[in-house]
Amino acid sequence: MKTRIHLLYLLPALLLAAESLSTVAASEGEPQTPQSVAMQAAAAGATASPQPDATDLRFHEFFKLPIGPRGLEPTEKLKSLAGKRIRMVGYMARQDTPASGHFVLSPLPVSIGDEDESLADDLPASVVFVHVYPPAKQPLPFYPGLLRVTGTLSLGAHEETDGHVSSVRLQLDPELARAMAAGRTH
Repeated sequence: MKTRIHLLYLLPALLLAAESLSTVAASEGEPQTPQSVAMQAAAAGATASPQPDATDLRFHEFFKLPIGPRGLEPTEKLKSLAGKRIRMVGYMARQDTPASGHFVLSPLPVSIGDEDESLADDLPASVVFVHVYPPAKQPLPFYPGLLRVTGTLSLGAHEETDGHVSSVRLQLDPELARAMAAGRTH
């Protein structure tokens, strides 16, 4: 009799492993911080309005564990942060055809291949679609390594311009959006 290991049972372990990798990588070296880019922009003459402090949110705090009969259910923490300013650390997903106006933040480095996978990609369940407003005329440059982003959290099913349906989104702080669009990360 062969034993099958279902992805449903492995998902909690994968989420925790991805979070651990992010934590280890962050402790080994400071993640690229668009916040420092925002400080550079402010020093260059851009005005940054004072913002209330952001609450840290980690990918493993998105869904209740273990996964129950209803599938993935958002945690109380995730629901309580809707509409509030949060801070997250993750990896920008590499996309064959990057979308203008948003990028995907993931707990581990991933690539989204449009040609072979289309909308059936291997993105983890706990990804964040990070929106940049106003949308740049061209897609943001790809930033390898860990990124620390801040912005306003929103929840609920939303069809993105690339056809994906997101359930967790972050409206990037304007200073960070401008800095990232300009291709500055340090």
